[in-house]
Amino acid sequence: MNPLRAALVATMTVAFGSAFLMPWSRDLFELPLTELWAHLMAFGFVAAAWPLLELGSRFAERWHRRGVSDA
Repeated sequence: MNPLRAALVATMTVAFGSAFLMPWSRDLFELPLTELWAHLMAFGFVAAAWPLLELGSRFAERWHRRGVSDA
């Protein structure tokens, strides 16, 4: 990821997050207020998914390398 693309991703992330945080943008996009428990549960799912994605990526790399070397 080059610096320009990283800046674009960071800017879009902040813009997306601010749509949920600012009251006028919540009204503009008709976003409902979510309970705290729902935010915490979503954070827990994301935190649990990260190591599983890393594990799956390593498994796929190992499996792909083994398949290429057998050919």
